[in-house]
Amino acid sequence: MMLLVLLTNVYAANNRWGEMDFIQKKMRDEGVLKAPGCSSIEAKGWSMSSHLKTSHTLGSEGIYSTLEEIMRKVKLKGDIPSTSGL
Repeated sequence: MMLLVLLTNVYAANNRWGEMDFIQKKMRDEGVLKAPGCSSIEAKGWSMSSHLKTSHTLGSEGIYSTLEEIMRKVKLKGDIPSTSGL
């Protein structure tokens, strides 16, 4: 399922709307749903997923809390995040 969602994102980023619509329609027809507010990170053989617990949009406190948790886990794995933008 995640690959289909990524594929639709790639199609959208490249203005390939017909292909994106086709994949999304196929997902709907087969009952495949993307969890709203679902994000995942994969790095060096580990992954982490984050899901919103409610249908309401997180406020900035919830967003920063989630980011802090991600950064904590990244640092535990030995990665040092770059903030240089390069």
